[in-house]
Amino acid sequence: GLDYVTEKALADAHNLHLGGRGVDALLVENWEEKSNSPFVTEETKKRMEKVIDAIITEIDTIVGVNVLPNDYMAALWLAREHGLSFVQLNVYSDEARTDFTHTKDVHFDVVVDPADVQKRRKGVNAALLVNIHPKEYRPLRAGANSWDELEPITASARRAIELGADGVVVTKTTGVVP
Repeated sequence: GLDYVTEKALADAHNLHLGGRGVDALLVENWEEKSNSPFVTEETKKRMEKVIDAIITEIDTIVGVNVLPNDYMAALWLAREHGLSFVQLNVYSDEARTDFTHTKDVHFDVVVDPADVQKRRKGVNAALLVNIHPKEYRPLRAGANSWDELEPITASARRAIELGADGVVVTKTTGVVP
């Protein structure tokens, strides 16, 4: 339930931030979101809002949000309404198709219009961090079966910055410490 998730998120945030782990910021993310499109329901957005409220009320640190699978509208709204420092998007400049190989979730295309993201950013005082060559997604461009076949990661990073991202995120796996 939501109370359990909120308590768990607060415990994690306290352990990471106050537990001396050297964490500079916290990212609130609705991991394991079950959706058949990049956008979430209003209920999911309200649940994320409750978790965010709890964290920013109790912990004085930099907080950002990533609304999975890729709901930039909800993420920007949450950032504006709660004064969050950053928004992370899994897909921005690299058109992709979900590749949830670890689940039986529905696969769908994620094509973001960076101009729409930038238009919706007006009035939002949050940095935009975007994944490049995003994990759990396959490139949509014809002839490419993997990101490595498509283009160098540096070209993807350059394109993301040119399209208005403030920074890029590169992640190869989840839950694995290098």
